Formats: sequence, structure tokens, C-alpha cells
Amino acid sequence: MTEKQDRGVLLLFLPALAGMLAVYVSTLKGPGVGGDATIYLESAKNLLNGTGLGLVGPSGEFRLLPYFAPFFSLVLAFFGLLGFDLVSAAQWLNILLYGGLIWMVAYFSHRTSHMLWLSMLAALLVAVSPVLIPVYSWAMSEPLSIFLGFSGLWFVLPQLRGTDENWKWIVGGLVTGLSFLTRYGSAAFLGAWTMFVLLRSAGGFRKRLGNAVKFGVTGSLPMLAWVIYDLTHTATVGSRSLESAAGITGRLLSFWPALEEVILFWFIPESWISNPPYPIFLNHVIAVSFCVAAVGSLILLIRKSACFQEDTTSGVYDLLLALAGFSLVYGLVMFGVYLFTYPPITIGSRMFSPVHVALIWSLGLATTLLAGSVKRKSTNRWLPVILMLLLLGWYGLRSIRIVAQNYELGLGYYATAWQQSETIEAVRQLPDDTLIVTNEETAVLFLTGKPSLAFQEIFQDHPLDRFTRYGDGALPLDEAQEAFRQDGAAFVLFNSVFEQFEGIYGGQTEQRVESLTDGLEKAFQGEDGAIYYYPEE
Repeated sequence: MTEKQDRGVLLLFLPALAGMLAVYVSTLKGPGVGGDATIYLESAKNLLNGTGLGLVGPSGEFRLLPYFAPFFSLVLAFFGLLGFDLVSAAQWLNILLYGGLIWMVAYFSHRTSHMLWLSMLAALLVAVSPVLIPVYSWAMSEPLSIFLGFSGLWFVLPQLRGTDENWKWIVGGLVTGLSFLTRYGSAAFLGAWTMFVLLRSAGGFRKRLGNAVKFGVTGSLPMLAWVIYDLTHTATVGSRSLESAAGITGRLLSFWPALEEVILFWFIPESWISNPPYPIFLNHVIAVSFCVAAVGSLILLIRKSACFQEDTTSGVYDLLLALAGFSLVYGLVMFGVYLFTYPPITIGSRMFSPVHVALIWSLGLATTLLAGSVKRKSTNRWLPVILMLLLLGWYGLRSIRIVAQNYELGLGYYATAWQQSETIEAVRQLPDDTLIVTNEETAVLFLTGKPSLAFQEIFQDHPLDRFTRYGDGALPLDEAQEAFRQDGAAFVLFNSVFEQFEGIYGGQTEQRVESLTDGLEKAFQGEDGAIYYYPEE
């Protein structure tokens, strides 16, 4: 490689630095910590103190890491073992992983297309994505799983893999398998890359099948070990169970509206989804048009793959095929999990962030193909580049607002409202042996260090037939309500209960909240919540 080429490759780091700076500013008050992040962090902390990988309840009972795959917590525990604060470790890990992902997009695109500036443009789209910056601003498992998942491309793309030595299939499978061990949904990475190896690795069918088996089996081993361990301790995989037939029907009807919001957020600000500055039916047009275009592009790509030639564009087509295959497999995996498991996963922007990476990466690759296929003197040569620059500007404007808001207000439990919460301060003052029941279980745990019992009613999928005050109800197997009525537990009710009840009671929400606390002994009243006790007989 010449000195000029060396300087060119160094330029590929610039988009990564831009993305890292955006996430750093976004998390200056602290990374986003909410319910799920608290579980990851607390599980890592409990592993470090010898309790185990999971949560400790208010009575000292231990529960294995619920719902989630374990690798993110294990990585946090590793940094904790080295002396790092777990929250800071999560923050800086995400910053570095974002930079690594952006650099991968730039480097892979450059290696396959040999177009430096267009490769940088694709990476810049990832760096300023208003979808990805929020994802990397929260202390969650997606950044690690996305990085490990796309790192599998090092071992499956012919343009990057080099030789076909067996160890590369095994190491590639292991790296991708660790992505699966970080998030259950990342099974799509392992499935997609295994199929790509079967279809596109060198040699006849028998050799390609052998390569795919090595890759897929090796990648499955980490998760297999965890599933065996999980089953022996909880009798379920990820503490989830199969959904009922009636529930499946409801999920089937609700999937598209949720997915439509995800797709729209890829193109427009969140506020425009429900209240756009144009006729709202155009949002449905945008979502449907995207799906039609995506399906059409996939069909065209599959047809094109049948006649790939070893030329300067074959690497781009290989990478496009891998990204498209992954997006399809991931969508099917999410659809199946949403449909058939309980509790349901959340169909949201964060959940589909890996597909968003594949999408904007594919747009960059498509631009290199279009720009290279038009005659050099034609003005049409620059049209796809101009469209990409417009998208880059649109994404940049949206991301600047997101970063500025996160910088000003903070994220999750590091937001100003939580950090200055009067009710949280009152909980800190409670005697250490006081049992706590609350509608914000993880907030109390993260901000005060006190485990609590969950106010179960906010998790019901239907309203109660009869409104009673808390402690007098008859919710089945409600340990928290029994502790409140008989053991003197404090009922810490945050104002967020109105939002939590809205989907259950609708117009009766205020009435339900009033009846919930009517006649209880109020020990504290703050701007954001109150503390109650069951009155003595």
C-alpha cells in the first residue's frame, strides 16, 4: 500500500470520531439507564460480589438474570473486576463500539467498492443517524450485539476473509455466536451469515455445506451452554413462555402498526409520526412505499446474485446480499418472537436498530454502484450522491437536536427529573428494613440501592372489575399487596402511574388512581409521587 493509500485509509476514521463525539456529548450527564439497563448493571454487580448473575429481591431471594441473554452483563462484570465503575464502563464501551461499527462500515465499503469518499459518506450516515445515536446513548446490550454481529462479516465475505482455512469459520462462528449470547434477537446474525457461507463460500456444495456447518455449530455453542444453564435454574429459556392462541391473534393485528412507527422514524422525526405537518395518510404511504421498495430491491438483488462475476463490483454485490439477507432473517425472527412468546418484546426503534444499520449501509453501497455505472461525463452520475448528501444533512439536523436534548435534560434515571426527585429522596430516608412496594421498581433500585416488590396492577392486560384501595384487592398471587396489608410495607407510588394505567383504564385512569389510595395513610407527598401505608385496624 502506497503512502497516499495509507493516508486515504486513515480518513476512514474521521466518521468514527464524529459518531463517538456525538455519543459522548449525548451521555455527558450519564448514559441512559432505565429498567432493562438497571437489570444488566445490577446483575453484573451481583456477579462481582459473589451472589450470582441476576437480581436480589427485598427478602434476599436470588433470581437468575431475567429475560435477557448474559454476555453484556458478563462484559460489564469483567470491567468491574478491573476496577472500573460499571456505569462509566457501559458509557465508554458504547462510545468505542459506535466508533468501531462506523469504521467497519467505512472499511468494508472501501475494500469492496474501492471508492474512498463514497465509503466515508456511507459511514457518516451511520455516524449521524438519529436512530443509532439514541441506541448508543443507553447502557443496553444492542451496541455490543450489533458490533459483534457485523464483525462476523470479516470471516464470511470473500473480499475480507482471504484464505478458506478452517479456523476462520470457527472463529467467525464464535464471534457471531457471542452476539447471539448478548441478545436473543441476534440469532439472526448467526442464521444469516451461516446461509451466506452456504451460498457464497468457495467450492462445491459439499465443501460449502461443511463450511456452513462449522460456522453455524461453533456459533451456537455459547448460547447452547447458556440455555442449558438457564433451563436447569428457571425451567424456561430467558424466563419467557409460549403465548396463548388468543394472544397470538392480538399480536398479529398489532405487529404492523408498531413496525410502521419504526419505519417512519427512520425517515421523519418522532413528533411527525402522530402529528405530521402534512396529511397524516402520507405517513402510511411512506411506510408502505418503503416496504415495496425493499422487497423489490431484494428480488432484484437475488436475481443479480445468480450471475455474479469476479469483477470490481462483485464485492459490493456480496456485501449487499449479506446485508439484505440479514435484514430479512432478522425481521422474521422478531416477528416470530413477538407473535409466540410471553411477555412480549417491544417492537420499537431500538429493537430494529440492527436492520437500520444494514439499511443505510446498503444505501451507501447502492450509491457506489449507481455512481460507477453512469458515464463519467453524465450529470446523472452525481444524482445518487446528491440524494445521499441530502439524507446526510437531514439526519444531521435531527441528530443535533437529539444530542442537545440529551445533553440538557439527561437520559433515563440520569435525567434531571429523576436526579432531583423528592420521592426518591424520601425513599432513601426510609429505614433499611422497610419493605417497599412501588410502580417504579428499577428506578428505586438504581437510585437508592433498595430492592422492592412490584406493584403488579400496572402489568395487567385488562382492567379490574371492581376498584378497591391498595391492600384490599384480590389480585392472584400478589405478594406485594399482601406485604403492604400485613407486613407494614411502604407503598411508593410515583405519578408515572397515570401513564402506566392509561393503556388499561383509558378514561377511567384518574378514577382508578383515586380509588387506589383512598383511605390509605399518607406518610409523604412530593411533586412526583407519594408514600402510603396501610392503616392500622
